[in-house]
Amino acid sequence: MSYSKDLRQAVLRYLERGGSKTAAARVFGVSRATIYSGLRRDAPLVARRPGPSRGQGWKLDRGALERLCAARGDWTLKEYAAALGVSHNAVWHALRTLRISRKKNAGLPGT
Repeated sequence: MSYSKDLRQAVLRYLERGGSKTAAARVFGVSRATIYSGLRRDAPLVARRPGPSRGQGWKLDRGALERLCAARGDWTLKEYAAALGVSHNAVWHALRTLRISRKKNAGLPGT
């Protein structure tokens, strides 16, 4: 939850006047962890805009996976993973988000 700018500035003024972090937390109804994390930032107790995600991003090129599925439709997930240099779980997740079905039922009766 993001606190209002007025509250953040009031906490900062309280601390600048010599108040303790524990007392500020009690007076303003915020946790001490919130105060400490606010003071660790470059601009103390200022709300940050959302930035880029902290993950490494997609290691799997989804376009390459789609092309590979079209060319080699009979491969297993582990074969796709080995060809693309990722785990078979990454391939499974990408296929699921791309809505590519991997059912192999062409030889079954009634299909």
